[in-house]
Amino acid sequence: MKCLMLMLAACAPAPVEPEAWQLDQDRVIAVRVSPPGILAGEHATIDGLVAHAGGPTTIETPSAVTAAGSPLFEAVNFLFDHYEVIGPDDATLAGARTELGLAAGAPIPFPLAVFFGPLSGDHFNTHKDMWLGEADANPGLPALTIDGVQPTASLGVAVGRDIALVADADTVRWLSSCGTLRDDDQPNAILRVDEACNGELVVVVRDGRGGTVWQVWSLAAE
Repeated sequence: MKCLMLMLAACAPAPVEPEAWQLDQDRVIAVRVSPPGILAGEHATIDGLVAHAGGPTTIETPSAVTAAGSPLFEAVNFLFDHYEVIGPDDATLAGARTELGLAAGAPIPFPLAVFFGPLSGDHFNTHKDMWLGEADANPGLPALTIDGVQPTASLGVAVGRDIALVADADTVRWLSSCGTLRDDDQPNAILRVDEACNGELVVVVRDGRGGTVWQVWSLAAE
C-alpha cells in the first residue's frame, strides 16, 4: 500500500484551483459516494464528474481509492472492476469509535483519497468525505431556473446578455465551457456569453455532510 501511495503522489499533476468555473480543462469537478453514509454490511459506490479540455464532461469510476488515514481502511474494497466501501460490522465500528474518541453510536468520519485516470500516467487525485455507522443519502436536485425558466436537457441562450442561474440550495458550484460566470459559488449566479458557442453548463450541489448531486446541460449560445 505504501508503494502505491508513493507512486500516485509522484504522478499527480498540479491541482486545479477549486474556484475555477471553466469546464474547458482537465479536472475532477466532483466526487459522489452513493450513499455517502452507510451502516454495517451496507455498500457504497464511488464515481466522479470529470471535465476535459476540448471535450465534454464524463462520469467515471476511480482507478484507485484508499482510506489510509482511517482505522477502518479495510472497508475500501476492489470488486471485479470497481471500488466499493463496505460497512464494517458493529463490533468493528464500536472499536473504531473508541480509538477515535467518539461517543457510542456516533457516525465515524471516513475520508477517502480518490484517483481518476491511468495510474501509470497522468491522473487526478482528490478527496471525498463519507460516514460509517450512519445511514445517509445524496440530496436530490434542487429547484433550478435558468433565465427565469426551468431548464430542459439542452439549453439555448442569447449572446450578449446576462443569464440568471438560480438554485434553491445553500452550497452550489456553477461551471461552464461557454462565456464567463459571475458568483459561480453562489446559489444565484450570472452567465454571460458574448459570442456564439456550443458547450456545457454544470451545477454541483453539496449538502455539507458528504452528499453530492450534479446536473450537466448541453449549452448553445447564438
